[in-house]
Order: sequence, then C-alpha cells, then structure tokens
Amino acid sequence: MFFQELKKNLEELVGDEHKPIVIFSALWPLLRISNISGEKLCDRLLKILKEIVKERTLLMPSFTGGFKNNLCNLDLEKSQTGALSEYFRVQPDSRRSVCPFFSFIVCGAEASEIISLRPIDVWGEGSLYEWMYKKNIKIITIGTHPTHCSLTHYAEWVMRDFITYRYIKKCTVRIIHEGRDFFVNLNLFARSLRPKVINDFTWLLDKYKQNSMKIRMIKGIYISSMDAKPKIDLLIKIIKNDSLALVQNRVDFERKIKNG
Repeated sequence: MFFQELKKNLEELVGDEHKPIVIFSALWPLLRISNISGEKLCDRLLKILKEIVKERTLLMPSFTGGFKNNLCNLDLEKSQTGALSEYFRVQPDSRRSVCPFFSFIVCGAEASEIISLRPIDVWGEGSLYEWMYKKNIKIITIGTHPTHCSLTHYAEWVMRDFITYRYIKKCTVRIIHEGRDFFVNLNLFARSLRPKVINDFTWLLDKYKQNSMKIRMIKGIYISSMDAKPKIDLLIKIIKNDSLALVQNRVDFERKIKNG
C-alpha cells in the first residue's frame, strides 16, 4: 500500500513533460515505513522511478571524496550521496558523469550528452549544473528535506562576484572513467575554512512553495518537485539582495568583511 501511494504521488509530481528528472533522496525514513531490507527498498524504488520516468533521462548525485594521490577512479568510487544512488550506480544501464567531486549517475536518452561534458569550472560554463539549469530539469526529492538539493550551488556560482564565503581553487586530477585514463583541469568554488562556512537552506522552503514547488507528505515522509529555472532564478535574486542569505553563521563573515 505504501509503495502504491508513493508511486501515485511521484507520478503526479513528475508529470508528463518530456524533460530530464534528477532525484535527491534519503532512504532511512522509507526503511522505517517499508519494513524491508535496504537492498530490496533500493530495487523497488528504482523500478518505480524508471517506470515513471520511462524514456526520459534520469539522474542522481553520486558525489565522492574527491581524489587520493591525485587519482579519482570513477569506475570504482562508491557514491557518498545515499544508498539509492549507489544502487543506481551499479546498474548495467547506468553511466557516470566526469567529475571527481560532483559526479551524477545517469541513464536514458541524454546520457551520452551528459558524459561528454568537460567543464573547467565545476559549476560553471559547460558544466552539468549549467546543463540542468538550461534544460529546466525537474528536481524531485524523496525522504529528505525539500530544500536539500546541490543545484543550489549553481546559483552561488552565477553570483560568485557577490559571495565572500567561497573561493576559486584550481586543481589537476587524474581520472579513470569507463576504462579511460586521463587528466582534467578544474576550478572548484570551495567553501571558506577560516571561518568555516555553515550553509542553511531550510528557511527557503516557504519561498520555494511560493515559486512553484509542490510538496506531498506520505506517512510523515516528504516528497517534492520543482523545476530548475524557477529555483535558480529565485536564489539569484535572494543572493543579489543579501550575499550571506545562505549562510547560517553569517556573523562570522560579517565580522570578517568588517575587519577586511
């Protein structure tokens, strides 16, 4: 019964528009409700998602810890962004985007286009984040707070000239990807360590709801949907008005700015 209700609500949130879908998930609330093993839950949920998405492109974040000894083997590195994305990663029809930090697992019609992206600026021009914005991708959250979505970082990059709590960090990384071995030059928009930045996105929930986010609650579990463009365009306006809007410990940075 729970999975039938979940599928029905996800179908309504995804809709029938022919656009890519990106899933951000946390499975522990679903494990509590479903009373099945983690692997069975991942299998069932992924089947539901693929039935809903059909021929459209499906993505999930599969972030890693970066690189060790200047090497990131994307063929072996497990996803650090949840059990569902790791289960998706090892499926025979799945591929992984080329980024040692912010890779995504993808299947569907546009997988090859996504895999071919080679941006220098990880969140900038030619990046998967820019691609998702331009495609106005449908963002779906399952089991996690509706504001928890890494696409928020694209707005930070767009507004980088206003932001003082991040800085551009250059690196060269050796990548192993789909059996190929090559180097990439990257610009990261890294968080400040002194002071250490603490982000807070949860207060944005009401603003998202006012700007087309749809939310459902199933047995105490959040699921939500929002298109990328209204989300990012809203964030750009917010950051332009207040460059520290996404920072929880803003006092630390206000003091840093004041002291030069």
